[in-house]
Amino acid sequence: MSDQSVRLQAGLNNVGSYQVSGIPFLTGGLTAPSASATPANAVPLVVQFPSVTQKIIIHNNCGSDYPLRVGFSANGVKGSNYWLVEAHQTNGKSNDRIELRVKADKIYLLGHDATHNTTDIYVAAELTGIQPGFVLTDAYSGSAGIG
Repeated sequence: MSDQSVRLQAGLNNVGSYQVSGIPFLTGGLTAPSASATPANAVPLVVQFPSVTQKIIIHNNCGSDYPLRVGFSANGVKGSNYWLVEAHQTNGKSNDRIELRVKADKIYLLGHDATHNTTDIYVAAELTGIQPGFVLTDAYSGSAGIG
């Protein structure tokens, strides 16, 4: 007994959307503004994905010692709910990349240094067929550990 009016579609809880290989997304040479002396006034760089992610990789290839804040809201990276990605070191002994297996349609990047921008950032992602904003909203306020 089947109902022709019921159609399967990609969604946040659709397992098949995450079992298949992701659609590639690559961008490089990004510059995140500095956190500034007053982080609350800083304006983070937003990387908007064309669809919901299943994995995100961020590489801070900045040759200087300028770490990068990564989060899921502007308030998160301006406050205390972010992941710190160290600057790339030529000796290869830094934590200059992060891999996140998350459902997101955007990320926020902000230089951790108060006076210098963090340059040469690369972002790679595996995308699903789920349209952005399907269920994800701007509810990530940067509070309660959701950065």
